[in-house]
Amino acid sequence: MFLVSCYVPYCVSSPSLLSCSSSTSSPILPTTRKRSILGRSSKFFRHQRFRVCRACKDPEKEPIDSEKLPKLLAKLQLFYEGTKREVRRFFFGDIFPVFASDIPKLKEACSVDTFFPIESTVQLDQIEFFGNLRSTPSVALEKIQKRLEATFGEKYIASLHMDGSAGAKPSLVISASLAEKQPQNRFRIVLSVLCTVSCILNCIERSVLYCYHYQWESKNIFMRYCIHWQVFGLVLLHVIWVGVQSYVAKHYNTRMEFPFPIPSYRFGLWGMVSHMISAAPNRTALFDIASIGIGIVLIVSLAVFLIGLHLSRVFPQHSTYFPTNILFSSLFTGLLSRVFKDKDLIASGSDYRLVKIHPLAVLGTNALLIIGCHLLPLRNLDGYRILASLYGRYVADIASRVTVLTVLLRLFGSPSLIFFVVMIWLGPWKTDKYARNEVDEPDTKRTIIGFLMMLLMLALTLPYPQHFWPLDQLAVYLQSIRSK
Repeated sequence: MFLVSCYVPYCVSSPSLLSCSSSTSSPILPTTRKRSILGRSSKFFRHQRFRVCRACKDPEKEPIDSEKLPKLLAKLQLFYEGTKREVRRFFFGDIFPVFASDIPKLKEACSVDTFFPIESTVQLDQIEFFGNLRSTPSVALEKIQKRLEATFGEKYIASLHMDGSAGAKPSLVISASLAEKQPQNRFRIVLSVLCTVSCILNCIERSVLYCYHYQWESKNIFMRYCIHWQVFGLVLLHVIWVGVQSYVAKHYNTRMEFPFPIPSYRFGLWGMVSHMISAAPNRTALFDIASIGIGIVLIVSLAVFLIGLHLSRVFPQHSTYFPTNILFSSLFTGLLSRVFKDKDLIASGSDYRLVKIHPLAVLGTNALLIIGCHLLPLRNLDGYRILASLYGRYVADIASRVTVLTVLLRLFGSPSLIFFVVMIWLGPWKTDKYARNEVDEPDTKRTIIGFLMMLLMLALTLPYPQHFWPLDQLAVYLQSIRSK
């Protein structure tokens, strides 16, 4: 009530605009023009004033007085206004309001056989009803959406939200559908292109460094190109990853933003972060969007890693020396390396130990480490989406906080993770929209697959402990099975 009563005088005249938040079933429209306690120079005041004014009137439809200006200056003014609008969208986004005149008809969309509302909370961009669900979630949501389309067309969209906490009941949220149909911000596209160019240049640099440091013994052309693809193979895997994820999202009518590549000095490319512009239909669709792409790349990376370890034994002439911390940087890859490579560690007179392996094994190791980082339950990562689809947003938020503390402790052992964590925390990411149906849970098969992926995430992110007796005995036992 405080916010909107302060900003109504500065909005374009729209008496039907919803301008308050209420915990009752009917909104309270502003009748007085109160001034803000905060000054006009307050950043908070200017921020909220812009958001409300943008909700009332679209700046793209505002006429610009360019008749009195020369043609060149008029074009420059149009470019300036468009750039300023895109910059504001980049930082603050858009708000598409729910109008007060539509609220009685929105309540009529709810019925006794679908969702019976008891109380409501009215916000600027949505209205949330709390009550009792009287039918199957998917059936109730479909009936409510059909009634909304019959009354308003495609103006509003209905969702059933439930965070997954103990004793939580589903709530019906009705918001403007125009928010999911907006084009992607141009500045975010430019930033994504700049990140892509930076990753490509970084991959070229890593290829040159690999050829310079690790090719002094191998003079054949095959090894040079293999080392070259040891870096650019990561780019190919990421292209497959993003392509499959976009295809699955398109299958579920969900819009994905142009991905943001994360450059890395160690790998050349440390994954891609993508944002879901529109909401997934249900939690099953959210699980498929988050898991299918990364699951395919996980299987391919594991196969490449095992093939590389096998080629290291069969064709030692095509192998070269790499530091052992590449293989033993994670528990999963370290255990497989002990099983397939035995103790074939060679000291070459340097300060660290070296292992002679095929470059495909290094490619598979790096890809598995990147996948393990993206399976972490952090915001805008696939691991968070998988956990939220299986157990709800409440459990995913708790796991995200625990992961932050764990990663902070892990940074002291792996300095290369610092840049990745900083990019995830401070990057220009947006929070994904919730699934439209958060009540229905995924089936048992998806739950088992998601649980196995979370276990694999722990095995890929935890370091391989040195001189740990249970792991040494397990490696010896697996070696005996393989020898038989």
